Amino acid sequence: MMPLNRYHGGRVAENVLDFSVPVNPLGPPKHLIDILKRVIKDNVDTIIKYPDYEYSDLKKALAEFYNIKEQCVIPLNGAAEALYIVLAVYRPRNLIVVEPTFGDYREASYALGVRLTSIHYIENMDAFIFPLEPLLSISSNIARKSVILLSNPNNPTGSFIEVKYVREIAESFRESLIFVDEAFMDLSEKFRENALHLVEEYDNIVVVRSLTKSFSVPGLRMGFMHVCGKLSRILDLYRQPWNVNSIANHVFIELLSRFRDDMKEFLETSRRYIVLERSRVTSHLKYMRFVVYRSYAPYLLVRSHKFIAEEMNNMLMKYNIYVRDASSYTPLTKYFFRVAIRSKHDNDRFIEVMRKLFGDRNE
Repeated sequence: MMPLNRYHGGRVAENVLDFSVPVNPLGPPKHLIDILKRVIKDNVDTIIKYPDYEYSDLKKALAEFYNIKEQCVIPLNGAAEALYIVLAVYRPRNLIVVEPTFGDYREASYALGVRLTSIHYIENMDAFIFPLEPLLSISSNIARKSVILLSNPNNPTGSFIEVKYVREIAESFRESLIFVDEAFMDLSEKFRENALHLVEEYDNIVVVRSLTKSFSVPGLRMGFMHVCGKLSRILDLYRQPWNVNSIANHVFIELLSRFRDDMKEFLETSRRYIVLERSRVTSHLKYMRFVVYRSYAPYLLVRSHKFIAEEMNNMLMKYNIYVRDASSYTPLTKYFFRVAIRSKHDNDRFIEVMRKLFGDRNE
């Protein structure tokens, strides 16, 4: 296998409406912006000193906000850092991935010499179905001492894995590590059906969260792993000291501690907004004869009958709009693209341009 090139959204000019990056469409909460401004303007000590490399206050703030055990929290420089730490420490025989899914897992498995086993979601009309039975049928020889990677809600399909399935997988593969990427869980209407509580019950589950997505700060970077027992201590030892910068550390300690109730309400408002706007965008795209897959996330996976994603982006860029070509996600084809839910104004512009370009051409 040859090395692969990384491919992510978000690499467009500032004047472009970028629908390739799915974060909270309401933008950063005002409290976060106010704290950040205050840190930069009035608290220079924050950036001329190292943060606490144990991140004691940050762990406490995260644990209290998510109602989990402080000793099971490992702060991250964004959720993407988690897989690299887990693969390096756990040293699995195989990385079992349910695809399509987000992440540099192919690059990471190649770099670390880990064999990759792929199971595919089942495409069924307007939904991608989680392949529970095919996954459970993997032989114990392959699954033993392996990492099983799940994404929930899945990126890019938006499909949701029932928590009872996660429990069944953990029970069936006791000698494997179940890595559950819940980067978009805060922004899903199914957020209560998460796997955070399973970590204290099963020592072979790791759950990853992204506050980058939840609070719309991809440039600030913040996430955490929730894992208990001996593995938690080892993973935290491998995490490089000061992996979370001083500004992000300060901002999220104050945000989650001082404004905890406000932030919970902010996320609830965000979820309600996403459900409404996602439904509205879905209706317009279906009217244009696109296949739109059922989603429980702040984005939509879409398939065209006629145009490849690259061709669509070339046309959309004439109007300064950009979507995510989803063909880089195995096993999706070049006709798939992903659309992030943005502000109502931006969504209106997207719908207007899509109708102009493809309203009667996507047959």
